[in-house]
Amino acid sequence: MGRMGPEKNAEPLQVVGRAKTPLVSRAAGTITRSLVKHVGSIVASCGAHAVLVYADALEEDGLSLLEGFGCKVFCVTKTPQQERQQEEKGTRFIRVPDVPLSRLGQVKIAVFMALTKGLVSRGDLVVCLSGFTASGTLDTLVVTEVGSEFEMLAPLRPEEEPSLDSGPEVIERVIEVATTLGNEGRERKPVGAIFVVGDASRVLSMSRPLILNPFRGHPEEKRNIMD
Repeated sequence: MGRMGPEKNAEPLQVVGRAKTPLVSRAAGTITRSLVKHVGSIVASCGAHAVLVYADALEEDGLSLLEGFGCKVFCVTKTPQQERQQEEKGTRFIRVPDVPLSRLGQVKIAVFMALTKGLVSRGDLVVCLSGFTASGTLDTLVVTEVGSEFEMLAPLRPEEEPSLDSGPEVIERVIEVATTLGNEGRERKPVGAIFVVGDASRVLSMSRPLILNPFRGHPEEKRNIMD
């Protein structure tokens, strides 16, 4: 009789002991503290303007580690309840859409939302800390110049910088709808869409829809993206 291999549906291995917690959770605090310990020196060395921290990857008491960086610190969260609670304590928060995001996705959307709210400017250096949601661990550090790298922040010359009459809350709502649609699709199938914020009349004059207008016949007050 040959050797028996591991079962395909075996339960994940846990550390045996009183706490009965997975091995990764034991190292979570150590990894986060080790990473955060070096943030202050990185900020000073590169002259960063702000630190963005994905707070949903932290344990409840993890925010106490985010001090002494020598620049503005903004915590990023998907949860409006946590945002309100922490703002009452004086913590500066940026809320992002509640959709699954990779670590780099967290950085991209957080930088974009910070830019639309006027918290950072193009050309600013930003240090971003991220990790897997609810893991209790910050395990990734990215230093980026706002507007120079990510495709969602296409580099523009100063004379091409757009001036939007819409407030940051409109941009925030558009991003929320777009990311939710991209994540869920329509009837769980991929769907394409273009969201135009700004000179919509000019865009419409140079384009045509590929499907029937689903908004035709609905009153204007019900077509407000903020509702």
